[in-house]
Amino acid sequence: MSKQHYLQSTLFLSARYFAFVEMLKHELRFLTYKQDDITRKLRLCLKKVERAFANTRLQQEATTKDDQVTEDRPIFQMQQAYVGQSLWEHKNDSIEWMSYPTFLQLYETKLRNTEDFRALVDLVTGAVSKRPGSFHRRRLCIVLNTLVELLDFLDPPDTEGNGVFLLKKERETVNLPELP
Repeated sequence: MSKQHYLQSTLFLSARYFAFVEMLKHELRFLTYKQDDITRKLRLCLKKVERAFANTRLQQEATTKDDQVTEDRPIFQMQQAYVGQSLWEHKNDSIEWMSYPTFLQLYETKLRNTEDFRALVDLVTGAVSKRPGSFHRRRLCIVLNTLVELLDFLDPPDTEGNGVFLLKKERETVNLPELP
């Protein structure tokens, strides 16, 4: 896989997640499970993922102060919403997600230079940099772990750790890398 394909596909999948969350938030106000605590748990899981992208406390956890603010790239709630809604297509009074080829065209012509997508690009490219103790890598590991928690809620694991849709090995959390 080329670096460009890695970047574009990761941007697309991240944007699809944000689009899913924005659609879910829109519909969630009408969604009621038989128990309100299940609805609260879903909202909490979604909020944890949102905060993992946006949290600025990573800078406070570092042991050195060099380049903390300039290197870390949180993606705040409204940026997440913009990225997600960028993938919406309005068709026949409904909202659908755009395809990957359509996304690639839109990204190259319009989205690439927006601040919101630039933050996501910086986060993704920074996470795979060779620099040790990357804020970006740590942030994406935190995001991954909160996504696993969301998946565990949506597809609860059995006693062996397997769900209906995902096996145990597909829902593993990762250890957080050390900060500088």
